Amino acid sequence: MGLKTALKMVKKYHDPMRVVRACRLDGNTSIPDDYEERFRQAMLTFDHQQVFDPISDKPCPLTPIPEGTTWKMNFVSFLSTFVFFFMTGVLNLFLCLYL
Repeated sequence: MGLKTALKMVKKYHDPMRVVRACRLDGNTSIPDDYEERFRQAMLTFDHQQVFDPISDKPCPLTPIPEGTTWKMNFVSFLSTFVFFFMTGVLNLFLCLYL
């Protein structure tokens, strides 16, 4: 689907999930079965991005995650180690080495 068509669909249906359902019913566009879940996970990632909290020395969401929300973040363990080393000065990104 091109950009113009996608914009028309969003203007028509006003909701990304309704656009996906309409595309599935139309049958002209191939959409993976787990697309809605992956889209929801992406929106949660942007809405509740992880920031480093220097008081607790670990990453935490910038905005609180609503109760009952399931959020799969497969990269959190890598991110927490990376951010911890970077924020504490152990890892220098410009020199690409551990100090």
